[in-house]
Amino acid sequence: MSDWQRLDPRMLVVEPVSELRRFLPVLLGALLAGGFARGGGLGWELLAVAVPVAIGVARYLTTRYRILDGRVELRRGLLQRTLRTAQLDRVRTVDVTASVVHRVLGLATVRIGTGAGAEQDLELDGLRAPQAQELREALLARVAHEAFCQAHLLAHGVVVGVGALQLRQLLEQLLVVRQLRLSTEGCSRACSSLVACAFSLANQAPLHG
Repeated sequence: MSDWQRLDPRMLVVEPVSELRRFLPVLLGALLAGGFARGGGLGWELLAVAVPVAIGVARYLTTRYRILDGRVELRRGLLQRTLRTAQLDRVRTVDVTASVVHRVLGLATVRIGTGAGAEQDLELDGLRAPQAQELREALLARVAHEAFCQAHLLAHGVVVGVGALQLRQLLEQLLVVRQLRLSTEGCSRACSSLVACAFSLANQAPLHG
């Protein structure tokens, strides 16, 4: 999935509705002001509705995401474009949630957590519910594989002169693998072996760094 992907087209309903909710005080003010000023004219009222709807549509049209070998990218914006990235080796959680509106429309949100705080999480808001579950499983599998490979390399590559920082990195990667609950028995046994290797290194090798 290296090409940029759009969210589900049903977000064309969700995004404008969300913007209308945010603009509700302005919309109510415009309705009142328009009623008093023109005896019931709809000019300002229509504008107050059209602006948030246009913002919601623009948000959908300018949002893209893609999954590369080592990261997930989310791109937003037209005039002021932003690009957010979640490195797979830093991912700690992948959750699927859905608001009431999302559930009615068969949509879900995939939240990718890196452990650096909620503001650093990456959200793919507006995938089909089955697609969101499939993406979650695929991401967890790739994250677990990457974490396992890094832990394996660390465990077998720093036997001599292992440093405290390297050991800490090794144990962190092993923790990720275990937290992701690898389903295969082979990976589980290998993970346990790496844990034993890590503690063996910690006890036998001189720490420096």
